[in-house]
Amino acid sequence: MSDSPELEVIADDHYEMLSDATRMKAYQQAIERVVQPGDVVIDLGTGMGILALMAARAGARRVYAIEARDSIHIAQRVAAHNGYGGVIAFLHGNSQATNLPERADVLISETLGSFGFDENTVEHVNDIRERLLKPDARLLPRRLKTWIVPVHSPGAATYQQFWKNIAGFDFSVAREQSAEVIGVAKVKVDEFIGSPALLTDIDLADGKSPQIGRLLHFIGERDEEVHGLAGWFEAELCDDLILSTHPQAPATHWQQAYLALTEPLPVRAGDKIEVMLKSRPQGWERDDAQIEWDCRIVG
Repeated sequence: MSDSPELEVIADDHYEMLSDATRMKAYQQAIERVVQPGDVVIDLGTGMGILALMAARAGARRVYAIEARDSIHIAQRVAAHNGYGGVIAFLHGNSQATNLPERADVLISETLGSFGFDENTVEHVNDIRERLLKPDARLLPRRLKTWIVPVHSPGAATYQQFWKNIAGFDFSVAREQSAEVIGVAKVKVDEFIGSPALLTDIDLADGKSPQIGRLLHFIGERDEEVHGLAGWFEAELCDDLILSTHPQAPATHWQQAYLALTEPLPVRAGDKIEVMLKSRPQGWERDDAQIEWDCRIVG
C-alpha cells in the first residue's frame, strides 16, 4: 500500500491507457520505426512516461518528457527504476510555457481525446513544431482524421428519460448541462442512422489553425430517433500504421466519442439531417477544446 493516496489515484487513472493493448502495440511499433539512434525526442503529455521510455529504448540520445500534471513524479521514478533516468529529462508544466536547450528530431504526442482533437492536440503540436522542432522533424502521429455520424442509442434514451423524474423531482437541467460535454460510449454500427462523414483531415506537419467548423448532411436510412452523434478518429502514426477507434476496429480505451442531443430527434427514412459542429481551443493553458454541436432535419 502506497504512502501517497494521490499517487495511487494517478496510477488508477492511467491503468486504462497502459492496459490498452491496441494503443500500446501501435505506439510501440511506430516508435521503433520512427525513432533513430541518437535522436532528440519530445514526448508531449508523457503521463506516466511509457512512450518516453519506448523512445529511450529505441536509442534516443535525449528524451524531453513534458507533462502538466502530477503523474510526472511517478514517471520520473519509473524511468530511474528502469535505468533511463539519465536519458529522459522530465519537464513539469504546460508545453507552451516550456523551452528546451536544443531542437528535437521527433515529436511523440498522445494528447488524443475520444474525438481525437478534443484535447487541444492541434494547438499544442503547432506550438511545439514552430518553436522546438527541427525543420525536418518527424511527427508521431503525423495525420489525424475524425469521423461523425448520427446514432440511435436505446441506452441514451433511457438515460435521458431518467433525469425527468428522480424521487418526484425534475433533474432535466442537470441532463441538459451534461449534454454540453463530450461523452464516451461503445457505439455499434447498427446504431448508425446514415453513412459516416469525414469531419476533419488534419496534417499535423502543416500548421493550419486548430479551429474547426463544419456543416454536414446525412440521409436518414430508416424511421428512428436520433439520440446523439458518434465520433471517432484515425491517427496515422507512420507509414501504413493507422490507429483507429472506429466501432469495428480493435477495442481501445478511447471507445467512441458521444455527443448527446438534449432531446431525441425523430427521423424518417430519406430525411436530410443537418449536423453543425464547431470546435476551438480554450487557450494555451487548457488541455481541452470548446465544442458546440447541433442536429436538425432540413428540407
